[in-house]
Amino acid sequence: MSDYVVALNPRFRRGLEGAPVGAGCYSFPEQVGTDPIPARYDETTADAWDAGAHSVTQLDGDVRLAFSVNESWGVACGLTAASTPPSIDVDRITHGLLMARSQGRLAVRVIESGVQRAGPFLVNFDDVVEVIRQSGQVSYRHAGALLYRSTVPSFGPVKVAASLY
Repeated sequence: MSDYVVALNPRFRRGLEGAPVGAGCYSFPEQVGTDPIPARYDETTADAWDAGAHSVTQLDGDVRLAFSVNESWGVACGLTAASTPPSIDVDRITHGLLMARSQGRLAVRVIESGVQRAGPFLVNFDDVVEVIRQSGQVSYRHAGALLYRSTVPSFGPVKVAASLY
């Protein structure tokens, strides 16, 4: 059975093209309906790095980034070149730390441009971890103790970047 509709302008309705039947009316093909679905709330989780941030402030020379570990499931935080556009990509972090669970415990790993360089090192909530650049040399510390000294130098303006899992 065809549907007759008065068309005020084009002969299209919901993506369908109607056939003219005269007097400004068009015939549209029958559409099979679907059963209604009641309103509901679906809670889902995304298994991906799907959020991130960049600092507005750019720093040059010697830089110290210090932060405390929280109960997050996946966080990467570190330094990136000041010219890096905002992104959620973990690989943009040239010198940083990745916090995640390892065998049920919270651990940090040293990451540099997407490559794990050291770790995992077990940490506790509220422990302070640091990424320190002095004279182009980058080191990583946990509670004041040296975790790793990078073989990749860092020069030029940087900003802080973070990615969330």
